[in-house]
Amino acid sequence: MSNLRIVILIVGFGMFISFTLLGVASTQGQTRNQAELKTRLEKKLQGAWIKNADWIMDYEQALKRSRQSGKLVFAYFTHCSPSYFNCAKVENSLLSSKEFAKWTSDFILYLHITTELPGRKYESLPSNYRVRSFPSSAFIDNERRLLARNGLFTLKALQTATAKGRNYAKLVTKAKRGNRAAAQQVFLDDLKTRRYGFAKASLTFELLKGEMPKEIRENVQQNLVDLQYRELHEELNANLRGGSHERYHSELLAMNKQFFKAGKIPSGFDGLPMLMRLLEAAKQDQDIELFKDVYTHYEKWMVKMLAPNMRAPHKRPASKAQTETTKPVPQNRGVAVPVAKALKTAADNLLSWQEHYKPQLKFGKEQIKLPVRSGSNRNQNKRGSTNSAKLDQPREWPYELAAPGGYISMPMRIGSTAIVCMALVQSPGYSDNRKYQAAVKRATEFMLKEFEHNPELGKKRSGTQVWAHMYGLEFLLLGLRKEIFADEDQVRIKKMVHHLIECLNSTAHGWPAGGWNYTGIEPCKPFMTGAALLILYQAHAQGFKVNADVIKKALDTLETTRTKEGGYAYSGGFLPLEKSAVFKELRHWASLPGSAGRACVSELSLLQAGRSNHRRLRAVIEGFFDHWDELMKRTGTKGHGGPYNIASYYFMFAHRYAAMAIEALPEKDRPEFRRKMQQVLWKTRVDGSWNETKISRNRSYSTAMAMLSLMAPEANPVPQWKPQKKSVQDPAKIR
Repeated sequence: MSNLRIVILIVGFGMFISFTLLGVASTQGQTRNQAELKTRLEKKLQGAWIKNADWIMDYEQALKRSRQSGKLVFAYFTHCSPSYFNCAKVENSLLSSKEFAKWTSDFILYLHITTELPGRKYESLPSNYRVRSFPSSAFIDNERRLLARNGLFTLKALQTATAKGRNYAKLVTKAKRGNRAAAQQVFLDDLKTRRYGFAKASLTFELLKGEMPKEIRENVQQNLVDLQYRELHEELNANLRGGSHERYHSELLAMNKQFFKAGKIPSGFDGLPMLMRLLEAAKQDQDIELFKDVYTHYEKWMVKMLAPNMRAPHKRPASKAQTETTKPVPQNRGVAVPVAKALKTAADNLLSWQEHYKPQLKFGKEQIKLPVRSGSNRNQNKRGSTNSAKLDQPREWPYELAAPGGYISMPMRIGSTAIVCMALVQSPGYSDNRKYQAAVKRATEFMLKEFEHNPELGKKRSGTQVWAHMYGLEFLLLGLRKEIFADEDQVRIKKMVHHLIECLNSTAHGWPAGGWNYTGIEPCKPFMTGAALLILYQAHAQGFKVNADVIKKALDTLETTRTKEGGYAYSGGFLPLEKSAVFKELRHWASLPGSAGRACVSELSLLQAGRSNHRRLRAVIEGFFDHWDELMKRTGTKGHGGPYNIASYYFMFAHRYAAMAIEALPEKDRPEFRRKMQQVLWKTRVDGSWNETKISRNRSYSTAMAMLSLMAPEANPVPQWKPQKKSVQDPAKIR
């Protein structure tokens, strides 16, 4: 036998053994996986909530009981996987309550648990009833007809869905008796709950539309658009699942353009991704006409979704007591103390709050660790071993936007950590306090490694990472001025400064308007744009190369968001304010009470570029103090809300930039405003620190911002923007 044949036989035999072993391993893995799924199911069935009500797990049996009793079926769809943490939340609260047990006496209860185990009965039932997330519920009659769906799990929400379902059942009865108005309403309800396919729905509409009232006809037409879009989107997903990512997005974009050209824009949250996708395509092609057309529809969509819940507040004369603050001030607040003492207490608190954050999510009572995509965990020596004690040292001060225990993104960790470092470095006694210095050194190394290695912080991406770019840059610039970095780190620090400037250049809007935001394609946010501009002015003043065109476009755009009254729109720049649907409908957002949190930083950035004056700046500073109570109302709340769409994280942000704006006024105007700043800060100081949220971890960010506000009189003044042809420090010459 030749050597070649022997080689072929050996290779073939090796491949046979390999595939056999892989098959065995795969089978064992599947067996282990199925065993785990069965264990999860058994654990689910042992829950106390199961015994709280008379659940039936056989769908046909539930329908039979419904026919016998005349009661509707209440179907509850849940999942075994711990990733559906809201299931456990609902089951351990509402479904375990006495109120729920009492309410269920009027229904036949059907329980469906999705397990992902193969061959289980009724596994396709959730998709039949268009269940798109877990947990979910539905009201079903004994003919299997879906009467109503519900995704909100409070007793009030279930009662509302019950009434809706029963009203629908009455309409069905009337329609069967020949009531045409009832038949039209049933048809509309059927479209909303997707009981029809698009083809059948279109034919039915042709039969019924002749005598339809205008309001119902327009509603039906919009629902037909929604139904057609969803069906085509689902078909596209099914056809290209597992295929080319580029082809999928190309075909989806083509479909979106066809819909838009035909004047068909889906409502609700199907419409937003479509419009955002078209805006991005128009931006890439620099198609200004398409961009303006799509953006006009985008604003109308925003108004339709937001305006009903954010109307202008009623103007009522406020009593003297109400003008102080809209929230009662606890006894342990409002005590004025010497600033130096307050700063020392706050700095010591910051030191004790430094942590080594490890990403995890909380599912019910279960904590689940997440894989870490991090640059700072590359802390290995030349032999490849890792010093675990060093890795576990406290190194950061994250800001938590979600509920306690939720995942914190790297940009929010970096941005908040940089702000705390700035507060510590400027605090009295930093130069003599080795503990402060060591904490800042650990934090600096953490941030540098993340910027150097973490793809989540890439310079070509636009989103929340801009927070990290901005405040990471501001801290490094401060550190260079204060000379806190070791000589051997100077080159690394300066290269990172240039890198972060380039990050801001790449994430700024370049077309059709300038500025920055944290949500991708949307227009510039004045509070973010103003803050980024001030940091870039500082970089330029310290001799670093800054792109003058980026600055000019951002300033041009920022000016378009300023109202005649001196307030600032929440976002803008793509359309003039007078042509903006959002501004027309939600004009109060841009009023001084509505923009008290962003007006100071915006006006200050314009002033330092020669585009404003002290009169305007003084007006927005006065506006901050006059409407401080509107900001105070939102402290401790989740997300944006209230009539002015204000979020809690505006609160301390607004204080810091109001304090910086005060220092840009003529010297004679500063003392009174400094006194006022201290007064409002003492109102919210508790146990030597500040916190604008209910999450204890966020004390670090809030306290640091308060410290920066108190230290503003001693800080370096904000430099003016005076572009030069040449930069002192060229990144190519740093060695």
